[in-house]
Amino acid sequence: MGRKVFSRRDEYENKFTDRDFVIIRLSDFDEYKDELVELRKNGQLTVGKFQNKSSAVNVFVEYLLKTKNIEPEVDEIKITARDVYNAFNTYIRERRPAYHTFQVHLYYTRKALEHILLKKYNLLLSKTIGLEVFDVDFYVTQLSKSVLRSKATQLKTFKEKEESKVISDERVKDALKWLAILRKERGTIAVEKN
Repeated sequence: MGRKVFSRRDEYENKFTDRDFVIIRLSDFDEYKDELVELRKNGQLTVGKFQNKSSAVNVFVEYLLKTKNIEPEVDEIKITARDVYNAFNTYIRERRPAYHTFQVHLYYTRKALEHILLKKYNLLLSKTIGLEVFDVDFYVTQLSKSVLRSKATQLKTFKEKEESKVISDERVKDALKWLAILRKERGTIAVEKN
């Protein structure tokens, strides 16, 4: 009976092909952000929604440029599902966002691309790049949930930081001992008077 050999190759790396792509201009993202500013000024967007949408677009463009090694002066870029996947994978590895933050960034990036593609190019995102790459569970299951910080982990980290700020009894006792030592030596310290 032969042994089963398990490959260590990343099975998701070859999941996406370069057949389905869209060529988009970086200036389209700038125009989209300008639209968001106008909507915010007109009161059609709340502060939170405006921040979420603009943050999602900024993060996506930043990591897309980083993973594709595109120079900032280049305006037209070809985006495939693999490019989106690589951009968000790099984002997860570098920033280790909370689950909710990552979910919000995926959602609003998808909405931004849908808006830009439909308005500018009369294309559907589902027919070009596809929607599977914008599903948060797609990333969580393959990267493991340990990469994304859970609420419990965030709470534990917060409590540790807060506890380190609290002055313990030992620290107070040490401070009083130092104060007593300084008072005893006060008479021996020469002080210049003007």
